[in-house]
Amino acid sequence: MKLPLSRICMAGRNATGNTLALVAAVTASVLIVILLFALSYTRLIGGSQEQKTAIEAASIAAAKDIGRIVINDSNFGYIGLSDAAPVGGATAAADGFSMPVYGLNTMVGTLRLDLIIADKTNNATMKYFCKQDLVNLKSAKDKLVAVLQAAILPGGSGKDIDGGLVEPYASAEKAYEDNKVRMTGESRYVKGSLKLTLGCLSQGVQTNIPLPKPNSWALVDSTNQSRSGFYVSEINCPYDGEDFVFGSISNNIKLVNTQQFQTTGAGLPYTIPSVIKAEADQMYEKNRVVRLSAAATAASVFDPKPAPGTLSIAFPDGRPPFIGTPYDILNSPALSGAPVMTIRTPATDDFPNPGGTAMTPGSWTGPGSSTIKNVFSQSFYDWLRLSGTKLNAQDAVDLFTNPLLSAGAAGPFTTGYMDIYRVDQSGAITQKLVLIDPDPFEAVSHKQMYAESKSAATTTAGKKSSPADWDVYIRDQVTQLGTINGGKHGGRPLSNPLVALSPGSSFKTICHKNANNLIATGADKFNFKLGNIGGFGDGASSGGSANASSSGGLPPACFGPRDDFGGATTPGPSIVSFPSGTGMPGTYLQNGSAVSIRFRVAAQNDASGQKLTKKKKN
Repeated sequence: MKLPLSRICMAGRNATGNTLALVAAVTASVLIVILLFALSYTRLIGGSQEQKTAIEAASIAAAKDIGRIVINDSNFGYIGLSDAAPVGGATAAADGFSMPVYGLNTMVGTLRLDLIIADKTNNATMKYFCKQDLVNLKSAKDKLVAVLQAAILPGGSGKDIDGGLVEPYASAEKAYEDNKVRMTGESRYVKGSLKLTLGCLSQGVQTNIPLPKPNSWALVDSTNQSRSGFYVSEINCPYDGEDFVFGSISNNIKLVNTQQFQTTGAGLPYTIPSVIKAEADQMYEKNRVVRLSAAATAASVFDPKPAPGTLSIAFPDGRPPFIGTPYDILNSPALSGAPVMTIRTPATDDFPNPGGTAMTPGSWTGPGSSTIKNVFSQSFYDWLRLSGTKLNAQDAVDLFTNPLLSAGAAGPFTTGYMDIYRVDQSGAITQKLVLIDPDPFEAVSHKQMYAESKSAATTTAGKKSSPADWDVYIRDQVTQLGTINGGKHGGRPLSNPLVALSPGSSFKTICHKNANNLIATGADKFNFKLGNIGGFGDGASSGGSANASSSGGLPPACFGPRDDFGGATTPGPSIVSFPSGTGMPGTYLQNGSAVSIRFRVAAQNDASGQKLTKKKKN
C-alpha cells in the first residue's frame, strides 16, 4: 500500500523530530554529566586551592614566629635566627640598658670575615680567638635549634626580646583557619592534624649576608656559594680549614618548594635549620581528606650596627718614638723584651668605683703568653667582631701599616693625643685625631679585661734627658659578650665623650688644655658619667701608696701612682664611667670606647724614689 505523499512527508518530519528530541535529550544528559563533573572538579580544585592557601599561611606564620624567638647564650649574649636592635625589654643588662640580638647567619658571616682578616695579617692570635668563637657558635646554634624544635610542637613556645610568649604552632593553626576561603561545598580542618617540621633545603637560597670587601677575598664561586655579592645557604664555604654554612634566611619570609625541604643537610658538616614545613588535613563531604603541605624560610632583619664602637691608640704623655703605626705595637724591637702583661678584671663591679671595689687577677686564655702583641691582637679581634659583616676587610688590614696621625715631636711629655678608629655606616674604617691629657681616665667594665706592662720600653728622646720608662695599658671593654658572663654591661662599649660621635658627625678636638674643652654636644650628645670619685686603690698597681716617700716628700700635684687610673692622690682623678638607664643604650647610635691602648711615661719622683705617672695637665 502506498501512502500519500503528504503522509510520507509527515512521517519524515516526525522521525526527524524524534531524532532531534533524542539528540537533545542525550546532549542534555551529557551536559548534565559534564556540569556535575565540572562542579565536582571545581569543588576538588577549589578545595585544594583553599587547602594550599591556608597551609601556606600556616607555614608563613610559623616561619615568622621562629624568627622572633631568642635565647641567652653564655658566650655571645642573646642570639636568634634574626638580628635585633637593643630595644627589648627582656634583654636588658644589669645596668638597665637593652642588649642586641645576634642572628646566627650574621655571626657565621662575621667570624668568616674576621678569620679572613686574621689570615691576611698573618696573626695567629686573632685566628685562635676567631676559631674558638666558631666552636662556641656551633654550640650556641645547637641550643637555639633545640629551643625552636620544642617551640613548634603542639603547645610549644619560646620567648621574644620582650619576654613575650611566641607560639609557632598556635600561630600556624590560627593562620590556617583564618585563611580558609570556601569556594564550594562544605569542608573543615581536621583538628590536630597540623604538623610543623624544622629543617633546611636541598638547594640553597641567597642570604642577606654580604661577601667581604673586596669580594675576591671571600674565595667562593659565584654560582653555588654566592650570588650577587651575597653568600648562598646550604653549602659549605670553608676557609683556613674551618667550615662555614649559612641557613636559608634572607630579608623576607619566602615560600619554597616542599620537594626541596629536608630535615638534615646531606654532605654538610652542619646546618642552621631555618625552614618550616607545615602539613594539615582538610576533610570534605563523604569523608574525603586532602593533605597538602607548604614550606617557608625564616627572615632576618639585618642590623646595620650604626656605631659599633671605637679602637683608640692613645699617648697622653706624648708618642713614644718606637711607635709610628699600629703594626709597631705588635712587632717593634723596642717592645720585644717587654714584661708580659698582667691581666686583671673587675670581678664585682666596674673599676674604679666609689664603693671601693678592686680588680682581681685574670688569666690569659690565648696561645703562648700574655705579651703586648698577643693581648693587643685579642683586643683588636674583639673590636672587629663588633662591626659584624659590613666591615671593609681591606681597611682592617691596611690599618696596621697606615701611619698614626702624629701631633708634634715624639718623646715623653710632648703633645698628648689619641688616634681613634671607627667603622662608618658603609663599613669603611676612618681614622681621626683627638688631642688629650691623661685625665680623664676610663673605667674598666665589670668582668671585662684590663692589662698592663710596666717598663715595656725605655727611651731617652724628648724633653727629658734622663731615660723614660714607657708603660702600656690595654682596656678591652668588649672581650666577653652577653649578660651571663659579660658583667653588668654585657660587653658594651664605654660611653666616652672623647669618641662619642654619631655615624654622620665629624670628630672634634676635645678635653685638652690647648683647646676649649669642647665636649660632643647637640646631635653628638649622649649619656655618660664623668666625675671625681676621690682617692682609691686600683688593685692593679704595685709599690704601696703614691704619696709615701722615705724622705717625707710628696709627688707633684699633677702626678699620681704608677697606673692608668690617676690613683690615690688628692684631689682624686676624673673617671669616665658607665651610666645606667633603660631601653636603647646611647652607644648603639653613637660610638663608645670598645678597646683602648695607652702608652704612659713613668717619671722619677726625686723625693721618694718612686716611679710616678702623670695624672693631669700642668
